[in-house]
Amino acid sequence: SFFEWTEPSSNSMEQAAEWAQKAMQYKENNGIGHAVYGHIKLVERKFDEALEICSKGTKLRSSCPLAHALLGLVLNFRGNAEGAIKSVKEALQLEKVYPVWLIDILAAAYRDSGEIDRSIPAAIESIRLNPNNNDARLILCSDYIYKGNREAAKKVADEIIAGNPDFSLSTYEKNLPYQNPAVLDKLIGALRDAGLPD
Repeated sequence: SFFEWTEPSSNSMEQAAEWAQKAMQYKENNGIGHAVYGHIKLVERKFDEALEICSKGTKLRSSCPLAHALLGLVLNFRGNAEGAIKSVKEALQLEKVYPVWLIDILAAAYRDSGEIDRSIPAAIESIRLNPNNNDARLILCSDYIYKGNREAAKKVADEIIAGNPDFSLSTYEKNLPYQNPAVLDKLIGALRDAGLPD
């Protein structure tokens, strides 16, 4: 699926790509195809294409929270966490009732920009809204390690394993398309320090 960081089947990705490309060619193009296709390019680690396509999606669909959210996702994985925060905030302003994954993108962008004190409450709010949300717990867990609070991080790590006994850092790492490997190494190292298994 798009926002649970799980590996989508190649067939579902091909179908989504085909649908998105068709939508991009419509005479009355509303930008949603660009947003989806840009996300697919991100998953494929084609970072420049992803940025170009998602940026065009926000121009065609300036009032669409999904387009801004997906651009934020691309920006964060490309290493522009500040730009990601701006895009996600635009998405939040446009959406009165927003999905939890939007808060997760914001929490991750705050963390990756070094604003841990803003990331922590965002991740906590995401968990409050969806108590089964391990994505937010993983963000919170890394936040606590970055803050030097190993005890709190270990408690969250235990909750992650309780919610998903098969969790492994190797699988999680594969589904995080960071352009800069150093950012990913730091994150996985922090989660490992919290006690999560490889």
